Amino acid sequence: TMDKIYNFKEFKSFGSRTATNFIGITKNGIISFYSGFCERNNLKNFTKCVLLYDKDQQVIGIQFGGDELGKKAYPVNFDDERKLGWISSVNFFRVNPELDMARLKGRYEPREYSDGSRKNVFVIDLKEKVH
Repeated sequence: TMDKIYNFKEFKSFGSRTATNFIGITKNGIISFYSGFCERNNLKNFTKCVLLYDKDQQVIGIQFGGDELGKKAYPVNFDDERKLGWISSVNFFRVNPELDMARLKGRYEPREYSDGSRKNVFVIDLKEKVH
């Protein structure tokens, strides 16, 4: 009998750095930053963020910073260990009613984005939910 040939893919244990590099959206309009994303991008150095939205391309951008983002910027909240972050962004979803929180609920893989005028921007494509 012929021995079976297996096409193995190798897995090794992942550190939190890559394993949880996600931005999440909850059905209640909270945008959450998973531990891998926070760690990789030193999110604990930021206190505020601004949301950016391209309706045609269905992309949300998040620009992180501090007081330079202005009084109306969203405060970035952290858990006690500063490993997880989130913003309460219900009003953002409310003023953009086509963004159905129940449908968008899930995890997204952020990409760093730079257009020269803004820094510390990460974008998530709402058409590319990570299941």
